[in-house]
Amino acid sequence: MLILARARPRATRSTARLTRRTRFLPILITLLTGWTGLFAHATPVSISPEDVRATAVDIAYDAEGTAWLLWVQKGARIPGAGHASADDLYVTRWPADAPPDIPIKVNADTGQVRASALSRARIAIDSAGGVHALYPVADVSPIHGKPVINIRYQPLSSDAPAVQLNTPADNDLSSTSHSNVGSAATFLSLSAGPDNDLYALWIDSRRSEFTESNSWVYGSRSLDNGATWSTDTPLFEQVCPCCQPDTVWSNNQLLVSSRQVDAESHRDPHIHRVAADLKSTETAVRVGNGRWQLEGCPLKRISVAAGSEQEYVAWYAEMETPKGVWLGRRDNKDQSFGHYTPLHPDAAVSDAPATAAHGDALWVVWHAKTDDSERGIYLSTSDNGGATLSSPERLSGAEAAAFPAIALNDREAIIGWEMNGRIVAIRLPRVAALAKQ
Repeated sequence: MLILARARPRATRSTARLTRRTRFLPILITLLTGWTGLFAHATPVSISPEDVRATAVDIAYDAEGTAWLLWVQKGARIPGAGHASADDLYVTRWPADAPPDIPIKVNADTGQVRASALSRARIAIDSAGGVHALYPVADVSPIHGKPVINIRYQPLSSDAPAVQLNTPADNDLSSTSHSNVGSAATFLSLSAGPDNDLYALWIDSRRSEFTESNSWVYGSRSLDNGATWSTDTPLFEQVCPCCQPDTVWSNNQLLVSSRQVDAESHRDPHIHRVAADLKSTETAVRVGNGRWQLEGCPLKRISVAAGSEQEYVAWYAEMETPKGVWLGRRDNKDQSFGHYTPLHPDAAVSDAPATAAHGDALWVVWHAKTDDSERGIYLSTSDNGGATLSSPERLSGAEAAAFPAIALNDREAIIGWEMNGRIVAIRLPRVAALAKQ
């Protein structure tokens, strides 16, 4: 049973495995020769061991500045299950003043996890410093006996067992599923509120007629830092079934992203405001100007972040000019987003944005390919609520890199990504970003 230390207070830290003083020796990654930016002194560190294949990192900070990195270790491909493989979930604790700890496996049953870079497991820190994970797992339906994907919540700071949050589905979609799955609760998000509350949201196929049908977003809430959870409830429908929602607490409610599908099969990014009790959802606001008409899911998440007064959205925009990663923002009391800005207009390809905000600071990362370099990780920052942004700066070296994640506090940011089948991460001081603007 996995037990990790609570983030605070320091005097009550557990002596669990993750807090043992034995440290995972960081493997320094060679930087791209010729870096001239203010971040050039910072060196990425390996988070996953070199002898495994890793993907899909997610990151959270605790109040002490310790970073917690959740990532997937890929296993063998499962025959007859499409692209699915028998994966495991690991967490790496990286203190602010020391190298990363040895990674610890989260899931109890080996090979049970069904997460990927496009359907990530999520990690969150509650208001009392507890660490929490949410992830999809392979299971068997108690109703029809077919393989299913369920949502698993697991506290990482106590000895409480993992629990399933989704109600078992009655329908069986296995005849139309390329992975032979009868139903799926997956493409999930996990956020913490300010008063011992946690919010788990996911895309659920229990009301779908076919695998390709539009889905519902369901949610569950905990008022006691994960000790108990409410019965899952439907929040909104007509959701593109394979574009992972993102959530963030803002102005006493949840911001939730999705790609909504209309009668003409437009799959445009939308932002919902969901009440703290999950009992009401405001009419969704469409983001961007172009309309993307597409028969099939693009598998592209929309990232959201919230600062002290501004709310932000970053997404892949196929129908804007230029196509690629765009950013929008609004005052946290406004309805519509605006101030739309392409983040990397001279890139040949840009995609997979991730955002983080703290006060008036905004940091955005994404992967991009330019005419003279392999796909790599880029960063743009703002310290004035997104009014101005720094020029894109490449963080990764010459090797191809993709699918970044980011967390931000009042001192620094930590950014992780996938490179050559392993997870690496870098810590960057906010003072350097401020000096660049």
